[in-house]
Amino acid sequence: MVRVMIPVSVRHRFLLVALTFALLLPASALTGAQEAQPDAPILPALDDASAPPRADLSGLISPGPEGAAEQEAALLPALDDASASPEVEVAAQGPPQAPNPCRQPTSFKEAWIDKLRRGVFYTVCGSASWFDNFFGDEHVYDPRQVYGRISTGLLYDAEGEWNERSKFDANIPLPNLTERGTAFLGRDNAEEFISDASQDLSAPEAFRDSSDDRSWLAGFGYNPPGKRGSRMSYRLGAKVSVHPYVFVQARYRYTQYWPNDTALRFYETLFYRTNDDQFGATTYIGYDWIPRRANLARVSAQGTVSDDTDGLKWKTYATLYHDLELWSGKPRGIAYQLLANGETAEDVPLREYGFLSIYREQVWREWLFTEVSLGYSWIREEREESRKGGITVGLVFEIRFGDYYDRR
Repeated sequence: MVRVMIPVSVRHRFLLVALTFALLLPASALTGAQEAQPDAPILPALDDASAPPRADLSGLISPGPEGAAEQEAALLPALDDASASPEVEVAAQGPPQAPNPCRQPTSFKEAWIDKLRRGVFYTVCGSASWFDNFFGDEHVYDPRQVYGRISTGLLYDAEGEWNERSKFDANIPLPNLTERGTAFLGRDNAEEFISDASQDLSAPEAFRDSSDDRSWLAGFGYNPPGKRGSRMSYRLGAKVSVHPYVFVQARYRYTQYWPNDTALRFYETLFYRTNDDQFGATTYIGYDWIPRRANLARVSAQGTVSDDTDGLKWKTYATLYHDLELWSGKPRGIAYQLLANGETAEDVPLREYGFLSIYREQVWREWLFTEVSLGYSWIREEREESRKGGITVGLVFEIRFGDYYDRR
């Protein structure tokens, strides 16, 4: 992993934000805490409107016998007119307003983290509904396929440096544009996102990014029909932060399942980005085996070739997952991992090797997860240097939003 020196002031600011988040989260989450429901498995998967206004009755107070005749005479013409043409009054009031499909129910007992999640979903869903109307007739937008994740945390590396880890990604359907098309929006490491180098979920959240460079990325995706276990997808997007550029991706996914609880995965991604006319390709191969009901063993290797790499930029993992939900009744899991990475044309082709232990658990809410990683690795950057070892610790909080995760 690339070691990035962060200025002390910036490092302290990130550390202060993350520590504040970690200290406030338990107390606020317990305020209005709800009973946790089972959520997505920890192991990687093998494959208001208000009612119409009432009429003002303040002027219909009875004036007494002496004024009854005058009031009756005044009211009869109005009643006759209203009964003769009711459509005039209906037209004046206008059609009733449909409830906003992106607005989720609220509660007085909500903690700030509940409001944060609901606000993020409302912003993403509302923007998607507004944008989708540009491509066709206005309609009631279906928010059930709008989903995403927000994560934030810290990584302490072998050199004694604190590095901030934050990520945002959202899946946004656009039914007026195409039923198989979606928009995507996120903040991630641009290089790894475009090259698909972060697709292997064997790596813990805190270790999936090799640098602190984060950029906003947005674009469109298309998923044509495919066969079982085999599919293609395409993306056209842009980096919209500093030094923007456009990129395209063509992605192929193939998974072969066998009856003895094993699976073979092959992923291929071709990509191009306009800055410096850079072409590249990433190949991923993984083998999964379920020796027991609560365990999953995965061996995976990935390589990227582009104008930016020195030969083949590679990384490999051997991971054993253990699902703890079977005996605890709560989504949680632990994994043990061996890792190695490097570049074939570098002076030191094997840059790093080591091991990690990763613990992931659902906390306080069915959509809130925490991930703790502890590892030790040996790194060598230059041939003249000796290989140095150091401990690495990662802590990440992840919020999932959207009905997609709620239904899993």
